[in-house]
Amino acid sequence: MDLMDVSDTAFVVGVLVAPLVAVLMFAAVVATRRSARVVALTSVLSAAVVGSLFVYWWLWGAAFDAVDAGREVSSTVDRTMGIAVGVSAVSAVLLATLGVAVVATSRRRRRPTPSWGSAA
Repeated sequence: MDLMDVSDTAFVVGVLVAPLVAVLMFAAVVATRRSARVVALTSVLSAAVVGSLFVYWWLWGAAFDAVDAGREVSSTVDRTMGIAVGVSAVSAVLLATLGVAVVATSRRRRRPTPSWGSAA
C-alpha cells in the first residue's frame, strides 16, 4: 500500500465521513439511554472531531490565502493540517467502534407480542 493511499483514506475518513459518524453515533448513544460515562466519552470524541475539523478548515483558508497572494504555504501549516485530519479520522473510528458496541449491547426491552385470540 502506497503512503498516498493511506493519506487519501485518512483524508476521506477524517474530513468527509467523520461529521456524519459523530452525529449518528451521538444520536445512537443518546437514544439508547446509556450511562453518563458513555455519553461523556461520546461527547469528548465528537468534540475532537468538530475541533479538529474546525482547525483543518481554518488552516485550509490560511493556506488558500497564502497561495492566492503568491506566497508559499509553510510546512508547519501543512503538517498541522495533516495532524488535524488524523485526529478527526482516529476520533471517527473510535466513535464508530463505540457506537457499534452501544448498539450491540443495547438493553432495550421489546414488548411481548399480544396473544390475539388466545383463551388466556
